[in-house]
Amino acid sequence: MGAADYLAAAPEGTDIQHLLDSDAPWDDHLVPVMRQHSVPVYEEDLLPALLTDITTGAPRSPSP
Repeated sequence: MGAADYLAAAPEGTDIQHLLDSDAPWDDHLVPVMRQHSVPVYEEDLLPALLTDITTGAPRSPSP
């Protein structure tokens, strides 16, 4: 999951996210975006995108 995936699936929320910058080394934008929105997103929330990745045999290119 990258920052764009998180934003597409994140509802509005106020949960406190206890995250370190090292929690998502694959996407430099993900942790700051998660801190800003303060809501968890789970793999199940991204199921359509995950199934597409499996079907095509490769992950989608991350959005800037």
